Amino acid sequence: MKAILSAGLIGAASFWAAPTLAQSADALALMDAVAAAGCVVNEGNQEALFAALGQSSAALEASGNELLNAGILQLQGGELVMVGGACAGATETAAPAPESLVATMRAIRDNGCVVTEAGADALFLPLGPREEIMGHLRNLDTVNLIHMSRSFSSAVMADRVCDADDTVLESFAAQVGEMLILPASNQLSFTASRRGARTMFVEWIVSQGCRAPQAGATAGMGAFGFENTLASVIVPLLDGGVVESGEAYLTVPEPLCAATFAERRAAIEALPPGDAQFE
Repeated sequence: MKAILSAGLIGAASFWAAPTLAQSADALALMDAVAAAGCVVNEGNQEALFAALGQSSAALEASGNELLNAGILQLQGGELVMVGGACAGATETAAPAPESLVATMRAIRDNGCVVTEAGADALFLPLGPREEIMGHLRNLDTVNLIHMSRSFSSAVMADRVCDADDTVLESFAAQVGEMLILPASNQLSFTASRRGARTMFVEWIVSQGCRAPQAGATAGMGAFGFENTLASVIVPLLDGGVVESGEAYLTVPEPLCAATFAERRAAIEALPPGDAQFE
Protein backbone atom coordinates (compact mmCIF):
# COMPACT_ATOMS: atom_id res chain seq x y z
CA MET A 1 0.00 0.00 0.00
CA LYS A 2 2.63 2.53 1.03
CA ALA A 3 4.66 1.97 -2.13
CA ILE A 4 1.63 2.74 -4.28
CA LEU A 5 0.67 5.75 -2.25
CA SER A 6 4.18 7.17 -2.29
CA ALA A 7 4.36 7.54 -6.05
CA GLY A 8 2.49 9.43 -8.72
CA LEU A 9 -1.21 8.84 -8.55
CA ILE A 10 -1.98 9.19 -4.87
CA GLY A 11 1.27 10.40 -3.44
CA ALA A 12 0.18 14.02 -3.04
CA ALA A 13 -2.53 15.27 -0.71
CA SER A 14 -4.04 17.31 -3.56
CA PHE A 15 -5.12 14.02 -5.15
CA TRP A 16 -7.82 13.88 -2.50
CA ALA A 17 -9.14 17.38 -3.24
CA ALA A 18 -12.80 18.22 -3.87
CA PRO A 19 -14.50 16.09 -6.52
CA THR A 20 -15.02 16.80 -10.21
CA LEU A 21 -17.40 14.09 -11.31
CA ALA A 22 -17.44 14.75 -15.07
CA GLN A 23 -14.58 12.83 -16.64
CA SER A 24 -12.01 14.97 -18.45
CA ALA A 25 -9.91 13.85 -21.41
CA ASP A 26 -7.02 13.10 -19.04
CA ALA A 27 -9.28 11.03 -16.78
CA LEU A 28 -10.60 9.07 -19.77
CA ALA A 29 -7.01 8.41 -20.85
CA LEU A 30 -6.21 7.17 -17.35
CA MET A 31 -9.26 4.88 -17.45
CA ASP A 32 -8.07 3.41 -20.76
CA ALA A 33 -4.58 2.83 -19.34
CA VAL A 34 -5.85 1.15 -16.18
CA ALA A 35 -8.25 -1.02 -18.20
CA ALA A 36 -5.36 -2.11 -20.44
CA ALA A 37 -3.35 -2.98 -17.32
CA GLY A 38 -6.02 -5.41 -16.16
CA CYS A 39 -8.14 -2.89 -14.23
CA VAL A 40 -5.69 -2.77 -11.32
CA VAL A 41 -2.88 -0.38 -10.36
CA ASN A 42 -0.36 -1.85 -7.97
CA GLU A 43 3.29 -1.64 -7.03
CA GLY A 44 4.30 -3.87 -9.93
CA ASN A 45 2.72 -1.94 -12.78
CA GLN A 46 2.22 1.63 -11.62
CA GLU A 47 5.55 3.09 -12.76
CA ALA A 48 5.22 1.84 -16.34
CA LEU A 49 1.52 2.72 -16.50
CA PHE A 50 2.03 6.31 -15.34
CA ALA A 51 5.09 6.83 -17.56
CA ALA A 52 3.20 5.62 -20.63
CA LEU A 53 0.42 8.11 -20.01
CA GLY A 54 2.80 11.05 -20.38
CA GLN A 55 0.69 13.26 -18.12
CA SER A 56 2.25 15.82 -15.81
CA SER A 57 2.08 15.09 -12.09
CA ALA A 58 -0.61 17.77 -11.68
CA ALA A 59 -2.71 16.34 -14.52
CA LEU A 60 -2.31 12.82 -13.17
CA GLU A 61 -3.43 13.91 -9.71
CA ALA A 62 -6.43 15.75 -11.17
CA SER A 63 -7.54 12.86 -13.38
CA GLY A 64 -7.06 10.33 -10.57
CA ASN A 65 -9.06 12.64 -8.32
CA GLU A 66 -11.98 12.60 -10.75
CA LEU A 67 -12.06 8.82 -10.95
CA LEU A 68 -11.70 8.19 -7.22
CA ASN A 69 -14.40 10.69 -6.32
CA ALA A 70 -16.73 9.31 -8.98
CA GLY A 71 -16.34 5.84 -7.46
CA ILE A 72 -14.64 4.53 -10.63
CA LEU A 73 -11.39 3.83 -8.76
CA GLN A 74 -11.43 2.18 -5.34
CA LEU A 75 -8.79 1.33 -2.76
CA GLN A 76 -8.85 -2.43 -2.22
CA GLY A 77 -6.25 -4.57 -0.49
CA GLY A 78 -3.34 -2.25 -1.18
CA GLU A 79 -4.25 -1.71 -4.83
CA LEU A 80 -6.25 0.78 -6.86
CA VAL A 81 -9.01 -1.15 -8.61
CA MET A 82 -11.13 0.27 -11.42
CA VAL A 83 -14.75 -0.82 -11.12
CA GLY A 84 -16.32 1.38 -13.80
CA GLY A 85 -15.95 2.03 -17.51
CA ALA A 86 -14.47 -0.89 -19.44
CA CYS A 87 -13.82 -2.66 -16.12
CA ALA A 88 -17.44 -2.61 -14.96
CA GLY A 89 -18.29 -6.13 -13.91
CA ALA A 90 -14.74 -7.35 -14.55
CA THR A 91 -13.53 -6.63 -11.03
CA GLU A 92 -15.13 -6.95 -7.63
CA THR A 93 -16.10 -3.81 -5.79
CA ALA A 94 -14.91 -3.31 -2.23
CA ALA A 95 -16.79 -5.36 0.32
CA PRO A 96 -19.92 -3.48 1.39
CA ALA A 97 -19.56 -1.30 4.47
CA PRO A 98 -21.71 -1.92 7.54
CA GLU A 99 -25.19 -0.61 6.82
CA SER A 100 -25.05 1.55 9.95
CA LEU A 101 -21.93 3.31 8.56
CA VAL A 102 -23.64 3.95 5.23
CA ALA A 103 -26.75 5.13 7.09
CA THR A 104 -24.65 7.49 9.22
CA MET A 105 -23.03 9.05 6.15
CA ARG A 106 -26.34 9.25 4.33
CA ALA A 107 -28.01 10.92 7.32
CA ILE A 108 -25.36 13.65 7.52
CA ARG A 109 -25.50 14.24 3.75
CA ASP A 110 -29.28 14.49 3.75
CA ASN A 111 -29.17 16.84 6.74
CA GLY A 112 -27.36 19.48 4.71
CA CYS A 113 -23.92 17.90 5.24
CA VAL A 114 -23.78 18.97 8.86
CA VAL A 115 -25.05 17.75 12.21
CA THR A 116 -25.15 19.92 15.30
CA GLU A 117 -24.96 18.84 18.91
CA ALA A 118 -28.60 19.83 19.36
CA GLY A 119 -29.74 17.66 16.47
CA ALA A 120 -27.43 14.68 16.89
CA ASP A 121 -29.72 12.45 18.96
CA ALA A 122 -32.69 12.85 16.62
CA LEU A 123 -30.48 12.15 13.59
CA PHE A 124 -28.40 9.25 14.89
CA LEU A 125 -30.34 7.34 17.56
CA PRO A 126 -32.61 5.63 15.01
CA LEU A 127 -29.53 4.28 13.19
CA GLY A 128 -28.09 2.00 15.84
CA PRO A 129 -26.48 1.85 19.29
CA ARG A 130 -24.86 5.12 20.34
CA GLU A 131 -21.35 3.65 20.71
CA GLU A 132 -21.54 2.04 17.27
CA ILE A 133 -22.53 5.32 15.60
CA MET A 134 -19.92 7.25 17.59
CA GLY A 135 -17.31 4.76 16.39
CA HIS A 136 -18.35 5.42 12.81
CA LEU A 137 -18.11 9.17 13.38
CA ARG A 138 -14.62 8.86 14.85
CA ASN A 139 -13.47 6.75 11.90
CA LEU A 140 -15.01 9.13 9.36
CA ASP A 141 -13.24 12.00 11.11
CA THR A 142 -9.91 10.12 11.03
CA VAL A 143 -10.10 9.58 7.26
CA ASN A 144 -11.37 13.14 6.72
CA LEU A 145 -14.76 12.29 5.26
CA ILE A 146 -16.20 14.43 8.04
CA HIS A 147 -14.69 16.87 10.52
CA MET A 148 -15.93 16.94 14.10
CA SER A 149 -15.47 20.47 15.41
CA ARG A 150 -15.26 21.10 19.14
CA SER A 151 -15.37 24.84 18.51
CA PHE A 152 -18.80 24.67 16.89
CA SER A 153 -20.14 21.48 18.52
CA SER A 154 -20.85 20.12 15.07
CA ALA A 155 -19.72 17.58 12.49
CA VAL A 156 -19.35 18.80 8.91
CA MET A 157 -19.14 16.55 5.86
CA ALA A 158 -16.34 16.77 3.29
CA ASP A 159 -17.21 18.33 -0.04
CA ARG A 160 -16.30 15.11 -1.87
CA VAL A 161 -19.13 13.26 -0.10
CA CYS A 162 -21.67 16.03 0.35
CA ASP A 163 -22.98 15.90 -3.21
CA ALA A 164 -22.33 12.19 -3.81
CA ASP A 165 -25.23 10.00 -4.87
CA ASP A 166 -25.94 6.82 -2.92
CA THR A 167 -23.70 4.66 -5.11
CA VAL A 168 -20.64 6.89 -4.71
CA LEU A 169 -21.37 7.41 -1.01
CA GLU A 170 -21.47 3.64 -0.52
CA SER A 171 -18.16 3.35 -2.39
CA PHE A 172 -16.53 5.78 0.03
CA ALA A 173 -18.03 3.92 2.99
CA ALA A 174 -16.63 0.62 1.69
CA GLN A 175 -13.12 2.09 1.59
CA VAL A 176 -13.06 3.52 5.12
CA GLY A 177 -11.31 0.43 6.49
CA GLU A 178 -8.54 0.75 3.88
CA MET A 179 -8.16 4.47 4.54
CA LEU A 180 -7.81 3.93 8.29
CA ILE A 181 -4.56 1.99 7.83
CA LEU A 182 -2.90 4.50 5.49
CA PRO A 183 0.12 6.38 6.85
CA ALA A 184 -1.06 9.74 8.18
CA SER A 185 0.88 11.55 5.45
CA ASN A 186 -1.20 9.79 2.80
CA GLN A 187 -4.63 10.12 4.37
CA LEU A 188 -7.25 12.32 2.79
CA SER A 189 -7.08 16.09 3.10
CA PHE A 190 -10.30 17.79 4.16
CA THR A 191 -12.33 20.53 2.56
CA ALA A 192 -15.76 21.03 4.09
CA SER A 193 -18.84 21.37 1.96
CA ARG A 194 -19.68 25.05 1.73
CA ARG A 195 -23.34 24.54 2.59
CA GLY A 196 -22.38 22.40 5.58
CA ALA A 197 -19.90 24.97 6.87
CA ARG A 198 -22.40 27.79 6.39
CA THR A 199 -25.14 25.87 8.17
CA MET A 200 -22.76 25.00 11.00
CA PHE A 201 -21.78 28.66 11.43
CA VAL A 202 -25.38 29.87 11.46
CA GLU A 203 -26.46 27.19 13.94
CA TRP A 204 -23.54 28.12 16.18
CA ILE A 205 -24.75 31.76 16.26
CA VAL A 206 -28.30 30.53 16.97
CA SER A 207 -26.94 28.47 19.88
CA GLN A 208 -25.48 31.70 21.31
CA GLY A 209 -28.91 33.31 21.37
CA CYS A 210 -28.70 34.42 17.70
CA ARG A 211 -26.04 37.00 18.60
CA ALA A 212 -22.28 36.41 18.70
CA PRO A 213 -19.34 38.83 19.02
CA GLN A 214 -17.65 39.53 15.70
CA ALA A 215 -14.25 39.39 17.36
CA GLY A 216 -13.17 35.78 17.23
CA ALA A 217 -16.41 34.57 15.65
CA THR A 218 -14.49 32.69 12.95
CA ALA A 219 -11.97 31.18 15.38
CA GLY A 220 -11.76 27.48 14.68
CA MET A 221 -12.81 27.82 11.03
CA GLY A 222 -9.28 27.17 9.79
CA ALA A 223 -9.78 23.40 9.93
CA PHE A 224 -12.32 23.43 7.12
CA GLY A 225 -9.88 23.62 4.23
CA PHE A 226 -11.00 26.80 2.48
CA GLU A 227 -8.42 29.16 1.06
CA ASN A 228 -10.55 32.02 2.33
CA THR A 229 -13.26 31.27 4.89
CA LEU A 230 -14.59 34.81 4.71
CA ALA A 231 -15.31 34.55 0.98
CA SER A 232 -16.50 30.93 1.07
CA VAL A 233 -18.70 31.04 4.14
CA ILE A 234 -19.26 34.40 5.82
CA VAL A 235 -19.75 36.84 2.92
CA PRO A 236 -22.47 34.73 1.19
CA LEU A 237 -24.36 34.55 4.50
CA LEU A 238 -24.12 38.32 4.90
CA ASP A 239 -25.03 39.00 1.28
CA GLY A 240 -28.05 36.71 1.54
CA GLY A 241 -29.30 38.26 4.76
CA VAL A 242 -29.01 34.99 6.67
CA VAL A 243 -26.50 36.67 8.99
CA GLU A 244 -26.31 40.40 9.72
CA SER A 245 -23.31 42.40 10.89
CA GLY A 246 -23.44 45.19 13.44
CA GLU A 247 -20.70 47.21 15.06
CA ALA A 248 -19.56 44.40 17.35
CA TYR A 249 -21.88 41.45 16.75
CA LEU A 250 -23.00 39.01 14.12
CA THR A 251 -26.71 38.19 14.41
CA VAL A 252 -29.23 35.85 12.85
CA PRO A 253 -32.35 37.95 12.04
CA GLU A 254 -35.41 37.31 14.19
CA PRO A 255 -37.49 35.44 11.56
CA LEU A 256 -34.68 32.96 10.94
CA CYS A 257 -33.79 32.82 14.63
CA ALA A 258 -37.35 31.68 15.38
CA ALA A 259 -37.44 29.30 12.41
CA THR A 260 -36.69 25.58 12.47
CA PHE A 261 -33.32 24.08 11.59
CA ALA A 262 -34.81 22.82 8.32
CA GLU A 263 -36.08 26.29 7.42
CA ARG A 264 -32.70 27.90 8.12
CA ARG A 265 -30.97 25.16 6.14
CA ALA A 266 -33.27 25.80 3.17
CA ALA A 267 -32.45 29.52 3.29
CA ILE A 268 -28.73 28.74 3.34
CA GLU A 269 -28.95 26.23 0.48
CA ALA A 270 -30.73 28.86 -1.64
CA LEU A 271 -27.69 31.16 -1.48
CA PRO A 272 -25.40 31.55 -4.52
CA PRO A 273 -22.16 29.55 -4.30
CA GLY A 274 -19.89 32.49 -3.47
CA ASP A 275 -16.65 33.82 -4.95
CA ALA A 276 -15.42 31.00 -7.20
CA GLN A 277 -11.79 32.14 -6.96
CA PHE A 278 -11.74 30.89 -3.37
CA GLU A 279 -13.57 27.60 -3.94
